[in-house]
Amino acid sequence: MFERPAVSTPTRSAALWEPRIARARALALEHRSAREALTFFAALLEYQRSLFPGAASGPGPADFAEAVDLNAAAAAVPAFLVWLERTAPPALALAAGSLRGERTAWGRLMRESLQRRDPEDIPACDAPKAFVVDAVLQPYAEAAARQQELGRPSHRSAPRAPRCPTCGDPPCLGILREEGQGAKRTLLCGRCATEWEYLRVVCPGCGEEAFDRLPVYTAGAFSQVRVEACDACRRYLKTIDLTQDGLAVPVVDDIASLPLDLWAREHGYRRLRANVLRTSDPLLRPEPTA
Repeated sequence: MFERPAVSTPTRSAALWEPRIARARALALEHRSAREALTFFAALLEYQRSLFPGAASGPGPADFAEAVDLNAAAAAVPAFLVWLERTAPPALALAAGSLRGERTAWGRLMRESLQRRDPEDIPACDAPKAFVVDAVLQPYAEAAARQQELGRPSHRSAPRAPRCPTCGDPPCLGILREEGQGAKRTLLCGRCATEWEYLRVVCPGCGEEAFDRLPVYTAGAFSQVRVEACDACRRYLKTIDLTQDGLAVPVVDDIASLPLDLWAREHGYRRLRANVLRTSDPLLRPEPTA
C-alpha cells in the first residue's frame, strides 16, 4: 500500500502534477512488468507535488544553482526518508531506513549534484542517496526553472544545445511532436523539466550525425516509445513519440517502458541520463513477465 504524504498541496501545481499522477495510475493497470514502479511513482509524484514551492513573484537569479532553494530542499529530506521507509518498495525502504541513521549533509550533496557535469558519475553504493537527492531536488529545480523563464526568451531558440539551457544537465528524454509533414524533436531535462529543441538525427551525447550509427529500437508493447541509440558513444536516449499516442506523459511513459531500459543495458548501451527512479539500475527492478 503506497501512502500519500500528509502535506498540504498548493492549488497552482495541479496543472503540472495531476496529469503525471493520473497517467501513472492508469499505466500501472496496463503494464504488469512496471506495475510496482508505476504505483510507487504515482505516490512519489504526489509527494513531489506537496514540495513544489508556491508562485514566484518575478524572475529568479541568473545562476540556476542560486535560484534553487537548497535550504528548503535539504530541510525536506528527513520527512521524505520517513515517508520512503513506510511507502517505498522493500529494497528502497530498507535503504531509506539506513540513511535515516546517518549524518548526511544533504544540502552539500544537492549543491554537488547541481554542479556535477555527468549526473551518472556516482558510485553504485551511493545510488540510494542519489535517488533521495534527485527526488527531493526535482520539484525545487522545476520551480526555479519556471521562475527563471519569467520575462526571458524561450529556450526553443537553441536547437543544437545538447544540454539543458537552464541547468546544464544532459537530457533525460526526447519527445516527438507532429509538425507539418513530419515530427519535431525536443529534449526534456530530468532535473528541472525544461524542454528545448534539438535536431532530429543527431546524438545529444556525442554529436554523431551518421544515420547508420544511430539505430532506433522499438517494441510492440510500447508503440509510443523509441530507444534512440548511438553506436559511436554507446549511449541511448528514450524518446516518447506523441504522434503515436497523444495521451502519453513523457516522464510517466518512460517509467512504464522500463523493460526497454533493461534491454538496452543488456545490449551494451548506457542511458544518457537516468530517470528519477533509475529504472535501468538495480535500485528498482520490474516484476518478471509470464
